[in-house]
Amino acid sequence: MGCWVPEILPRAEKGIDFPFVAIHLQYGHVEGATRYMNIMPNDRGLEFGGIWYGPEFQRTVINTECKYFLLRQAFETLGCQLPSCHLAQ
Repeated sequence: MGCWVPEILPRAEKGIDFPFVAIHLQYGHVEGATRYMNIMPNDRGLEFGGIWYGPEFQRTVINTECKYFLLRQAFETLGCQLPSCHLAQ
């Protein structure tokens, strides 16, 4: 994390990436991090990446919940669209 945070923050300031921290609400501790990356507002697109979870949280529902959150936010709130070449025929 010590190398990751200094690399990501300048990208966030430029609007290229948007990092999130996964916090366990009941216990209040950090479980990991994820981000939107390569944000392309003109194309209404972005990527998911830079996912990191502590060993005790890997292979748990946390990853599923975070991905669901990212997808819901991307499409329902931010208005992202799938490229037409990736749509099912």
